[in-house]
Amino acid sequence: MELLILAAGRGSRLGEITKNMPKGLIKINGKSLIERQIEIVNNELNIDNIYIAVGYKSEKFSFLKNIKRLNIPNWHKFNMLGTFLSAIALNEIDTSKDLLITYGDIFLK
Repeated sequence: MELLILAAGRGSRLGEITKNMPKGLIKINGKSLIERQIEIVNNELNIDNIYIAVGYKSEKFSFLKNIKRLNIPNWHKFNMLGTFLSAIALNEIDTSKDLLITYGDIFLK
């Protein structure tokens, strides 16, 4: 199974909180939303590869190891569906496998 996290957006409705950081990297109790997601999904499912579709402040995701970053150059023109289609169009995800798609700003406990 493959995991694709859609995290290209800015999160502009959060104002100053996302001025210098994508909303998926907001930390709650010392761990970012995306780190929480990855940890939980890895513990619960048999994931072969993790991909993260990035755009806004994409360099901030470089700390994530063993995760393939998919740079979406026109991220600011898309909604989540556009980001998803752009990520698939890069032909890096093995679409012959099951694919779990999540949003980068989901809080998992």
